[in-house]
Amino acid sequence: MMYDLMLELPIFQGLSHTQLTSILEKVPFHFKKYKPNDYLIRVGEVSDKVVFLLSGRVRVITPTYRDAILIAEDFEAPHTMAFYNMFGKETTTRSSVYAQGSVGVMELGKEHFLQMIADNHLMLVNVLNILSSHAQKPHIILDAIGVTEPELRLGMWLLAYTSYNAKNVIIDASIKDWCSLLHVEGPAFNDAAMALADGGYIERQEGKLKLIDRYGLRTHISRNLAQN
Repeated sequence: MMYDLMLELPIFQGLSHTQLTSILEKVPFHFKKYKPNDYLIRVGEVSDKVVFLLSGRVRVITPTYRDAILIAEDFEAPHTMAFYNMFGKETTTRSSVYAQGSVGVMELGKEHFLQMIADNHLMLVNVLNILSSHAQKPHIILDAIGVTEPELRLGMWLLAYTSYNAKNVIIDASIKDWCSLLHVEGPAFNDAAMALADGGYIERQEGKLKLIDRYGLRTHISRNLAQN
C-alpha cells in the first residue's frame, strides 16, 4: 500500500516496485506521525528536507504580498512538501503546514535526497521536470501585468499563486490590499470578483475568495486572452 502511494508521487513516477524497494533499502527515510492541528512545518524554518505526505490531509498557509494576503490550501496524501524551498538563494520555508486529523509522513534530508536522484536517471528527470514547471509560473504574473481587464488580472493571479492539486483553496485579503496588488480601484475589483463568481469559478465568503473551479477559470482566461 505504501509503495503504491509513493509511486503516485511525481518524483517516483515511472519507477517499478523493485526499483523503489532498492531505493528504500539504501536511503535513510524517516517516518513520523502527527496528531490533529500539529505543525509539520512552520514558515521561516530552514528547508533542509523533503517531506512526503503518505496518509491524511494537511492545511498549508502561505503569506504573500508583504504578508497582507494569506493563501490557504488543503492537500491529501500522497503529496510532496518542502521541496522547492531546498534550492536557490532563499532556503527557508514560505508556508506553514499543519495536520488536519491524523497524518503520516516520510522525510528525507537534502543530502540524501540529492544522492538518491543522482543515482537514478528517471528520478532526476522527474525532479528537473517539476522544477522547470515551477520556474515557468512567474510568466503568468508578468503576462497579467499587461492585461487591462481586472477580471482577467485577478483570475491569472489566482492561477499563478495557487496549486493545481490543492483543495479548499481560500485567499484572505482586504479589498484595499487586492486593489493595491492588482492596481485597480475598489469598484473595479468588486466587479471583477463578481464576474468570476457569476461564472462559477470563485465564491466570495466574508471578505475571502474561494477558488472552486480551477479548470474552468483557466479555460475562461485562455479564451478571453485569445480574443484580445
